[in-house]
Amino acid sequence: MDARRHSHSHSHSPPHHKAMISFYYQGSHAPPGGRFLCADSEYLYPALYIPNSDFPNGRQHIQIRRVGRLNFAAEAQVIRHLVRNTEFNVISMDMEYPGTVYTSSDYKDRHPAAQYRLMKANVDELGLIQVGITLCDKSGNLATLDSTGGQVAVVWEFAIRDFDIDKQRYNEKSIRFLVRLGLNLRFHREEGIHSHEFAQMLIDTGLVMNHGKEVRWITHCGAYDFGYLIKALTKKALPEKLQDFMKLVYFYFGRQVYDTKFMMMFCNDPCNKNNVRKLSGPLVNVAAKLGMRRILGIGHPAGTGCFLTYQVFHELMRLYSTESAIGMTSAGNIHLLANY
Repeated sequence: MDARRHSHSHSHSPPHHKAMISFYYQGSHAPPGGRFLCADSEYLYPALYIPNSDFPNGRQHIQIRRVGRLNFAAEAQVIRHLVRNTEFNVISMDMEYPGTVYTSSDYKDRHPAAQYRLMKANVDELGLIQVGITLCDKSGNLATLDSTGGQVAVVWEFAIRDFDIDKQRYNEKSIRFLVRLGLNLRFHREEGIHSHEFAQMLIDTGLVMNHGKEVRWITHCGAYDFGYLIKALTKKALPEKLQDFMKLVYFYFGRQVYDTKFMMMFCNDPCNKNNVRKLSGPLVNVAAKLGMRRILGIGHPAGTGCFLTYQVFHELMRLYSTESAIGMTSAGNIHLLANY
């Protein structure tokens, strides 16, 4: 987990809205009429609602849907429908993990192969804690579900049970930071799903290995994000060589993978127009320079993190795509693992 991704502002919850998910059921057990209704899972795990004034298109709320073992299958069905039957094929993600226990300050270890070796050592040994994802279309419109108050745009946050603080190593500063944000490690251990189950969901829904439909993946500082997903998808330690790891990334995720940290190198800092300088710094600082702010829900760092990544990506594409062909230049490159 990279603490630089996070801010410490809080949001207020709006009045409660009960939502019903409505979609066409894909399978042999479709109910009469071919429609499948699934009650909102916030009664199992409370959801976070974010007011509309901070987000585009005037939508009433952004709903962060918390996913654990009790509602995992139902939420996977919703995602499967959206990926296979709609234009929501752009996925932004953020992950929380117990920091890093292997580091190096040696200048010679800054090149991609050395960075990969450090990433591999950490990912092979440590456990994933939380994953957040958003779905949107190429124009940046978020996936929506029906609600009694109208449509709500949704973000999913998956509790992962891989990390056991009593048995595994971790970076104490990173764990303290997550706990300070309100992340409940006991909840994740007891109510979470295994990363292998999450990986199988990615396959079953068509989020990965979807060679018949173009899917884009968006991340920020994404080396560890893709590292943990490849570990979960293959159920193995990461490959010894960086090039073999990247082959797996392209096999599962395709070549339309974008890292906003890499993209920033091609974007001038809008707050430094006289002395031209590239965008740099933590994601929250970059978002602020672009006119956005992160609203942080207690215990929801991955959910709000992936939403901010989604916002920054689309703003970078809107502001800078015609200047530097940023999309073509950045596709397939992951920060720390790419040659600059």
